[in-house]
Amino acid sequence: MPDLLGVTNPVPGHDNANINRNMPTIPNDPRVQNATDPTRVSGPDNRTERQDSGDAAGSERTLRYDSNFLTFLQRLSETPGLAQSMGEVLRAYQGTVVTSGMGEGMAVDMAKLVAVLVNDGVYKEQIYGYTEVKDVENGTELMVAEPLPGKYKETRLLTEESVADMETPPFRVELADYASFEQCLILRRQENVLDQDVLYYHTGSAYGVYSLMTYNPETQNGIVVISTGARRNMNEKGMYALCYDLMEILYAKMEEQPV
Repeated sequence: MPDLLGVTNPVPGHDNANINRNMPTIPNDPRVQNATDPTRVSGPDNRTERQDSGDAAGSERTLRYDSNFLTFLQRLSETPGLAQSMGEVLRAYQGTVVTSGMGEGMAVDMAKLVAVLVNDGVYKEQIYGYTEVKDVENGTELMVAEPLPGKYKETRLLTEESVADMETPPFRVELADYASFEQCLILRRQENVLDQDVLYYHTGSAYGVYSLMTYNPETQNGIVVISTGARRNMNEKGMYALCYDLMEILYAKMEEQPV
């Protein structure tokens, strides 16, 4: 059986006579023999590793292959109007604001949701009275809008049954590190929190944004806090600490000055 791993086995289809025996070799020499000089070799596109070679006519556009970054810098220096182009790019992005996923009306929409929940699914939109005021001396005309006390446009967005289902807790959650709570359909319920007898609430976080929405169905007071750039600190109630602290101040103010 032939030794398939032997280095002396001949390659099928080749004859030893075809080997070029005129190549100079030095027996027992550990150095690489017949090495190619890369500085003397160039391809059909005149590409070479030598920095002083290239186009026979000495063209200034000859690429240098020792560094892609160096080639990039060379091309930039040869680009006409580079300063003007970069200035236009910077002006195009001037004033760009990263909102971390928050739209302009997100807080308003969340506040409307709280208003709907505390009113059993009915959204009360304030009705305003308008008074035209004219200044005879300078000819100025103003339109003053003032909310009419007790006047609202009511729109039902949720049925009373839906609100009741959302506020009914099917089970209670016991936690080792945070206060226990009752889990509703999409809300949580806790008692004796934020100096309120009972609160329904919902937390949220995404991409550096931490939010907390709470409301008291008995007093019909509700607050929405959205924060950015704050640390993700949770207090013993299992709520974001910054949002919780702000709400504690706001609920106290609302009790001092009820609407």
